[in-house]
Amino acid sequence: MSDEGFSFRWGIPVLDEGVVTVPNYFFDYYHRAGIQREEFLLILHLARYHYETPAGEARPSLTTVAKQMGYSKRTILRKLERLELGGMLRIERRPGKPSVYDVQPFSERMENLLRADRSGDVAESPVTPTAPLPVTSASPPTSDKAVSPKEENRKNKRRKRNGTHQQVSNERFITGKYADEIEH
Repeated sequence: MSDEGFSFRWGIPVLDEGVVTVPNYFFDYYHRAGIQREEFLLILHLARYHYETPAGEARPSLTTVAKQMGYSKRTILRKLERLELGGMLRIERRPGKPSVYDVQPFSERMENLLRADRSGDVAESPVTPTAPLPVTSASPPTSDKAVSPKEENRKNKRRKRNGTHQQVSNERFITGKYADEIEH
């Protein structure tokens, strides 16, 4: 990159006020390690705070991170737990002080996947994670089709009138599809 700063690429001077440098291969390999997009974004948010403290520790307010990401603090805590259990993040919990978040395990995993991919090492195959991240919530699949709450109410009333409500609810839970998308 040139000496002009980050705004040189995007043409917006305010962009030089803060930049997190992320290696391109992180974008290429995070999903191969079993990390979801939202978790990857959370890792990037944590990395953002890494150098903003005297000791170079990432210890942001989770309330702030949740607000920046558009999630509740509880959701952020669940994502942190999944990353920690999956070995992608270390958390140093400090009573009475903000926790410290270390994303180094994630960085090392990405580097291992890159090296394995370049060397053709099957033992460290990037296609399947060596230690899949645990699932921390069981939610039914959702449909790709967005339906407003009002429309969902109308559909439920029609199903109840037709006596297909329970059958549809069970099928929807299993398949994630709405009644009009299911062939009977």
